[in-house]
Amino acid sequence: LMGNSPFHKRMFFKFQSIITTEMEIVLEAFPDTPWAFVYRQPVQTMMSHLDPRKGNSGAPCLRSMRNPPEAVKKTISSLGSSKVPKEAWCAAHLNMLCSSALNAYENFRSYDSINNPQDRGLFVNYESLPGSVVQVMLPFFRVIPNEDWINKIKEESQVYSKGKSQTKPFKSDSEDKDSHATPEIIKFAHEYLLTSFKKMEGIAYSTVKKLLSSVSLDVTNEGIVSNWKLLSSIQFVPYTIPTANINPSSVHSHLNEYYNKHSNLKKIEYQPWAPFANSHSSVPFEVVNCPLTPDSNYPKAYPILDLLNNWNTDVTDIPTFHYDSICHFDYNNKSELDAAYAYRKADVPFIMYNIPELDKVVKKWSNIDYIHRKLGTKSYRTETSKDNHFMYWRGYAKKNLKGSDGRPWSPPTDVISITFEKWLEIAVKGQNSTLEDRTHQYFRVSSDQANNWLFDELPFFKPVKSLFLVDPTQQRGIHCRFGMRSVIAEAHFDGSWNSVVMLGGLRRWILANPNQCKNMHMLKHGHPSSRHSEVDWSKPNITIFPNFPKIQANEVILQPGDYLYVPTYWIHYIISLNINYQCNTRSGKSKLYDEDIYECGF
Repeated sequence: LMGNSPFHKRMFFKFQSIITTEMEIVLEAFPDTPWAFVYRQPVQTMMSHLDPRKGNSGAPCLRSMRNPPEAVKKTISSLGSSKVPKEAWCAAHLNMLCSSALNAYENFRSYDSINNPQDRGLFVNYESLPGSVVQVMLPFFRVIPNEDWINKIKEESQVYSKGKSQTKPFKSDSEDKDSHATPEIIKFAHEYLLTSFKKMEGIAYSTVKKLLSSVSLDVTNEGIVSNWKLLSSIQFVPYTIPTANINPSSVHSHLNEYYNKHSNLKKIEYQPWAPFANSHSSVPFEVVNCPLTPDSNYPKAYPILDLLNNWNTDVTDIPTFHYDSICHFDYNNKSELDAAYAYRKADVPFIMYNIPELDKVVKKWSNIDYIHRKLGTKSYRTETSKDNHFMYWRGYAKKNLKGSDGRPWSPPTDVISITFEKWLEIAVKGQNSTLEDRTHQYFRVSSDQANNWLFDELPFFKPVKSLFLVDPTQQRGIHCRFGMRSVIAEAHFDGSWNSVVMLGGLRRWILANPNQCKNMHMLKHGHPSSRHSEVDWSKPNITIFPNFPKIQANEVILQPGDYLYVPTYWIHYIISLNINYQCNTRSGKSKLYDEDIYECGF
């Protein structure tokens, strides 16, 4: 939940020291995540707990005295039955933490790699801070900081971090702690902590030498580094991140060759908790054949229950395969561009990617701050629903609405006005909530609502004849819809050509030829939701809707940079897999499928 930020791509988590005793659970749960343990010279660490000048009755290292863990009891057992001094209790407790970290390092020191183990555990000496964060820790974590990060680290490191509401300059207290340490503190620090300290020093020294071979660290005869302060200044030297040879079983699989058929943009692979994932590793059920002109049976369709049994529409976790039989064409490939025009002439769906103008918008809109600036503090039309199913309805007066049977009818959705900032906050919070606990809203920005800037923002949708607009004289504006995870637009058809561009996130589209309309159990003319399927596709009732299993359909997962051409009357059912946004425009209509729609009762 703490990682639910729409603005950040990484999260660094700091645990309290006592969690070190359970850290192996965390490391096992996140096998691909690097980790670091910060340690300090034993006497100084004990002085942070037992400084005689400050009082120490509430020292954290003494909290286990009433019910000491076995590791602590074992350490102090050499003192016999005599009264154990608090310095011994403290040193034993701290040694338990250090020993836990060292054990974790032995058990989780490297990734699950093939033939090339790579360290994932790091020990950092306190005296090397803050410079070692930039020079050692971030490179070890495979993170390249930008200038803003560096400046922020410099700024924050000048202030005492535990000043609470007070702000005071940071000043090293190492010498002060050493000079005021009592004989008892020094005694037990050396007896109980020195061995663990030396082990950590050895590991830290070895890591630094691998990363910074030019740094000359001096090691005493006792195995202690005497000049960690060489690393304490914040100096950033540009570096590259080596490619890790990680076992594919421990990380997400690479996209296969077919799913390289999307725009060449930065990929953030789908995870259920990731609000802004923009790629996935699911593959088509079978290879798709895409000749330069479409076959008469294109696109191949599959039994609707095969699609739904493989992937229920209320589920946003992406399965290993799905029933995508739509052709994906590369805009930069002349023969594939010609093929796209041929498919459009045949009035069948297709996807086009690597469109420079579209990719440019995707990159801009991947910056949430940019979208905030474009949308401002204005409130926009937003549909709401009690569940995740959204069905369009028409009715100018909300009262006394009736269905096609003449009986009273209640609208399936309501309409509110909300700012993008507020909508996004709700969407991010809902990303990790259960389906039942989410708030469901469908945010919309349209050019016909004083948002003509969309034509400048999306130049490929300007009213000129192009791959995107079949008949620009019949264009009906631009509509951008922002979906939350699991939001569904119920199955329906539109009476015009539809051009859809995916600008962020992931959407699943289920498509069906208009000749399947007769099996859809469509709500007829006169009903407020006319031309929509009455069936709940997430749990279809075959007894009430016996024709539903006869439907033949296919599906596609739209990624940022994808352009989907939807022919007139093609039936579509849309599921938002995470926070996402798409824009579309319509431009005229075809008569190719008129007979199918007429037979369906329209």
